[in-house]
Amino acid sequence: MEALEVFLKGVCAGALVSVPFGPLAFWAVHMRLLHGRSALLLISFGASLGNLVIAYAVVFSAGYFQTYLEGWWKYVYANKYLIGLIFCLLGIFVVFSQRKAARVKVLVGGTRMNISRPILLFVIPLVLTVIQPANIASIIGLFTFFHVTQQVEYHTLLLSGFYPATFFGWIIGVTFLAHIGEKAGKVHFRKFSLFAAWIFILVGVGMVFRSIY
Repeated sequence: MEALEVFLKGVCAGALVSVPFGPLAFWAVHMRLLHGRSALLLISFGASLGNLVIAYAVVFSAGYFQTYLEGWWKYVYANKYLIGLIFCLLGIFVVFSQRKAARVKVLVGGTRMNISRPILLFVIPLVLTVIQPANIASIIGLFTFFHVTQQVEYHTLLLSGFYPATFFGWIIGVTFLAHIGEKAGKVHFRKFSLFAAWIFILVGVGMVFRSIY
């Protein structure tokens, strides 16, 4: 039962990480419309492999920081206002990142860069996923939240659930955005992201005030 729980935690973390976000997702939608499903498969493979690299580094280095993480989480749970502040910062980050993404017109040469070489459709999302600070922070945060970093003996099982969830999550997310249209997909996704961001901010502010008063 515990092994199944770890596997499902990996699936949940992978599904959350794979939500299409930012210029890379919009570029993936454009490539899907331009080159078809084969391009989307290569992009999803590259992005999910990049996420797997980060996840591998996180879980296999967690043993060195296990005592620190346990102490940090106990401190956070004892001081609820810190959780509220984390929610507020997360919401603010999403708001500013979406505003920045709305102005970004270039991504390794342009979000509308016409690439037909399969190797580039794989390498570009792989590299951008690995070097993106927000992506690294989200994986560390999710793994810490699920307490999977403390279960060293289940790391392989965890990653076995994480990788396919990120791969299929990218395919489903980009396909959905491409189905409703590139421009409409951007608009709807930004509206949803901003709505979720403000929910995070309001919840965070509420938790801070509740802990203080």
